Amino acid sequence: MYKLLTLVAIISLSGCATSPGNSTGEIRTHDMSTVKAVSPSISSSHSELIMYENNKTGIDSIISNEALESFQTKYKEATSNKAFAQSVSGAWNWRSNRTSIEHAKTSALVGCQRNNKKSEDLYPCRVIHVNDSWVTPSPSSVPPHKRIASNVESRPHVWSSHKELDIPAPACGQKGEDVLNALGFSNVVKSSHGEYIYGNYISSRAAVKCVPQDDKSFVYIVVAGSDVVAVERLRNEITWNY
Repeated sequence: MYKLLTLVAIISLSGCATSPGNSTGEIRTHDMSTVKAVSPSISSSHSELIMYENNKTGIDSIISNEALESFQTKYKEATSNKAFAQSVSGAWNWRSNRTSIEHAKTSALVGCQRNNKKSEDLYPCRVIHVNDSWVTPSPSSVPPHKRIASNVESRPHVWSSHKELDIPAPACGQKGEDVLNALGFSNVVKSSHGEYIYGNYISSRAAVKCVPQDDKSFVYIVVAGSDVVAVERLRNEITWNY
């Protein structure tokens, strides 16, 4: 039964495509020459950006003044299992009070990517801070042109999971729509017979199916896309939010 449902979902997901929909928190992409020109202090000509160097690892991070204010106040005041992610495009997001550090990192990355849809291929979001520590960038980071090339692979990566819920199937289906919309998926729709709920996220596509079990339900979650890391991350985030 599970294999059959997964197969149907994979067939439906194989046509995944990027939807350009604008997110309410989306940030404009800044020209790299502008980014490099920003001084360590706030300048009048580039007052929306700041080169933030106040960290022990010496990592330079371009973030907006709004992000800096949030980082220095609400983020620092938040409890453990928290992470802050950002892109040099200006997009950012942070999450706290998650079940684990990995959960916090995933949630922050997905939130940042939701605000960075138009620039994620060139200026990807990355986690820069976890709990009370700065994150050193990995020297093996994939160059932008390699990331773009990987997004056109013909065979998508598919990750799936399932979970038993203490709610009836209709409520499970509605929760699926709410979760995908909250995570920033675009074109969230139900299939013609209401069996599946679909949504697009950058170069990935998700399908959620709720199966009745008396007064409870069983949810199947499948995510497919060209970027295996992004696919796993989205699958985890959908599962955690159920």
